Amino acid sequence: MATLFVGRPELICSEQKMVLRAPIACECGKLPDHLWFATGPEYGHYLVEERGDAFLVAVLIHALREKHDIRLLAPISERLFYSVTEYLIPALHRALPTLGQISIDCELDSTVWPNARAVGAGNSCGVDSMFTVAKHTSPTCPAGFRLTHLTFHDCGSHRRHLFSVDPGLADDRRELTSQFAREIGLPQVSVDTNLNTLPEAINLPFEQMHTYLNTACALALQKLFKTYYYSSSFPADVFRFTLADSAYYDTFTLPLLATEQLSFSAAGKAYSRAEKMQQLMEYEPSHSFLNVCTTALENCSSCEKCLRTLVAIELLGGLDVYEEVFDLETYAKHRSRHVVDVLKRDGHYYQEIRELMQETGSSLRVPMMEYLLYSLRRKVADVPVVQRLYYALRGWEITP
Repeated sequence: MATLFVGRPELICSEQKMVLRAPIACECGKLPDHLWFATGPEYGHYLVEERGDAFLVAVLIHALREKHDIRLLAPISERLFYSVTEYLIPALHRALPTLGQISIDCELDSTVWPNARAVGAGNSCGVDSMFTVAKHTSPTCPAGFRLTHLTFHDCGSHRRHLFSVDPGLADDRRELTSQFAREIGLPQVSVDTNLNTLPEAINLPFEQMHTYLNTACALALQKLFKTYYYSSSFPADVFRFTLADSAYYDTFTLPLLATEQLSFSAAGKAYSRAEKMQQLMEYEPSHSFLNVCTTALENCSSCEKCLRTLVAIELLGGLDVYEEVFDLETYAKHRSRHVVDVLKRDGHYYQEIRELMQETGSSLRVPMMEYLLYSLRRKVADVPVVQRLYYALRGWEITP
């Protein structure tokens, strides 16, 4: 079995930023020479150069997929090592046999450093992250679990634009999320990293590895955080081990990626996306900052994710509440297409909207000709050869 080597991390300081980096060597030839995390000088002293925890988690899913053992020159948290080798790797291999039963070779360290005791969560201004923020800034949230910081991790999701990667989109979204953080009075910690190059480099969709990449960013700053909430996309009742999206099984993964001083929780697991949206309608900052679009900085109101959100908002009777962040005229033009998707397609999010229709007693009406046209389009899109062509255009593999 081949081995993936991770060298000892080093901290590089400048007036503008502080960079934590470690050399990487792998026979697959797909990984960069170094992996790195960077943040501003105000948070740079919280970066952890003493251990390789962040780097282990960053490369873990790739090593499992390629069946590479991992050799680290820096010590690893004893708790993290035990959880990953005793529980995470064996469970993933059993549930997903294409992932290897790999070994990790490193020294162990159980040191607990001075910690700022911060409580953090990612900030994308999407439904899941904003729900987490609303819940954990509420006066009803116990003080020790209330958010003290938001984070912006540029590890992949903020650079996606249809079939391409758009670096400028990350900077724009960083500014948008910073405005929201200022609005609610929380500091935002920005982490730049070249982890955003990994999905393309190793030919693995970001959805399959986002839990690991975002957790790695938080582990790089574990002298700052004691608790980190990862906003989950799916409720607990749709749990499954799958390579399609790591969010399906993050209630299992996240506790196993904890160290002696930093714990992770999958936030929002008790709620469906529609239930989150219903509660967010009462959260006033969401009326000005909700941002769900996958194609542009501002909500385009016509992509699948915008339409999915708008249909739920319509059923909840809240379109006028979000007219500041959505173009309702554009939505009206594209609405029929998504309504047909809701009625015709399988999938968790579509099922949620159908259940919401039943709960609210509402219906989604479309003109007959549009219904027939979009129904035909949906039948064509669901043909296996068409789906394979779509994945081929993105350079992805179809995974279970």
